[in-house]
Amino acid sequence: MNLNKHPKCELGHPYVVRTNSYTKEKFWGCVFYPEHKSTIDTPYCSNNHPMDKYNSQSGEYFRCKNSSCTSLNYDFEQKDRRYHAQLINLYFKSIKEYEDFRVDLPSEWELQKARTEKQEKAEKDKNLKETGHAETNYERYHREKEESEIRYQKIIKAALESKREKERSENFNEYGVKETNEERIKRVLPLYEKEYHKILKTSSPELKELFLNHWNNPSMQARFIKIEPHQLLDYLNLMKPNTDGLNSFMPWNRGY
Repeated sequence: MNLNKHPKCELGHPYVVRTNSYTKEKFWGCVFYPEHKSTIDTPYCSNNHPMDKYNSQSGEYFRCKNSSCTSLNYDFEQKDRRYHAQLINLYFKSIKEYEDFRVDLPSEWELQKARTEKQEKAEKDKNLKETGHAETNYERYHREKEESEIRYQKIIKAALESKREKERSENFNEYGVKETNEERIKRVLPLYEKEYHKILKTSSPELKELFLNHWNNPSMQARFIKIEPHQLLDYLNLMKPNTDGLNSFMPWNRGY
């Protein structure tokens, strides 16, 4: 498991593959849903290039449009809750203040795949006499699984709230406004964006394209929170490749 094999949301959380319950179409959603609701349809690679979706024997995946790019592919197949828990543990391990945080899911029981009504009734009767619960092992499994899901969400909610409180304190000390990083992004970036576009009107096509590639990538867009409008051109020129080899990778030299 590798965090870099997952696109990132605007808060740096890994995206995972989810399925729309109505259309049955897959999309990228934040691993911390419903605590953080963030989605995209098409990701950008780690080098901020657009990606295309492909099929293989093991399923769908996204690959960078730039054939010379060395970024990792993103697997586009949905994973189970246990995988999500391991990914969350890996994410928190990458943050020094939360490296000891762990999310554990109970091990799942071995369940019989085929059961007759007669077998289920006999099992319910037996369990009612022995435990006072008229339920099959299958029903008990799902009941306890639902209870564990509730505990799981409470653990995630508490961990994220602790992180948000730390962000509120840091942002108050630095900017005088007690808000989370997410709240600051939503408040400040729309104001910056208007000024950015005014500045870019007279800029080169290369810088405009570079800006769009960064702006349309949620994980990169969040960086602009530290880039005041008067710093934009300096930032873009710094991010622009300055060698012939790297420059050939950029969108304006690739014909798309």
